[in-house]
Amino acid sequence: MEEKLLNLLNEAHLAEESKDYDKAIKLYEEALRLSVPNDDKAMLFEFIGQCYEKQGRERLAFKNFSKAFASNPEYENGWYLFYRYAQLAYKFRKFDLSIEYLDKVVYKIPSDYQNYIQYSRRLLGNNFLEIEQYKIALSEFKEALKIDTNSHWKSHIYLGIAHAYFGLNKIDKSIKFALKTLKEEYDEVVEERIYFLLAFCYGKKGIHCDTEKELYYTEKLQKEFPDSAYLRELKMVNFT
Repeated sequence: MEEKLLNLLNEAHLAEESKDYDKAIKLYEEALRLSVPNDDKAMLFEFIGQCYEKQGRERLAFKNFSKAFASNPEYENGWYLFYRYAQLAYKFRKFDLSIEYLDKVVYKIPSDYQNYIQYSRRLLGNNFLEIEQYKIALSEFKEALKIDTNSHWKSHIYLGIAHAYFGLNKIDKSIKFALKTLKEEYDEVVEERIYFLLAFCYGKKGIHCDTEKELYYTEKLQKEFPDSAYLRELKMVNFT
């Protein structure tokens, strides 16, 4: 690595330590204008992405991580970059890309990082839900459930299982896991989605139809989340 590049990197790292991320980004970008091999180019894009992440500018972070892998598809600087890139890909609805990088990272995460392994499995499940691959989603959520992390994420896993069973039109199992979700510690995201799912399941015509329970969970959704888009979806279903 030539001296000018080393000097720029040292100066950029000092800027990062001082939390002057704009300056660090400019220095890394200046380094990119030098004649550097692809490995170093990928590393510089990663550093720029990390700076944007520290500023809370996730879309720009994602863009630069993408440039890192585009400049060198074989680039690898530990498992965490793959993990974070997969998270951002999911957030920005690049589901196939997220799956690709989660598949790369899930077996590379050290065994003592069980929370990360469980989250990767759960995120794989969410990705497969989005592309309507419900059987694979269910398999990933069940793998996540096998990992005992004593975390509060179990409600998210049960919710994913309930959604996967719903996608497979196994309404009894969807209701079963939706109700299990409510017995766990859960946040507002889970609460809103589970009230909707239960109202929807109980509102379906057939052996699971229960208008009293449908109304109960619809009213809970209305009370806790009066502006929920799910309420409009329930109304649309009831009109059809």
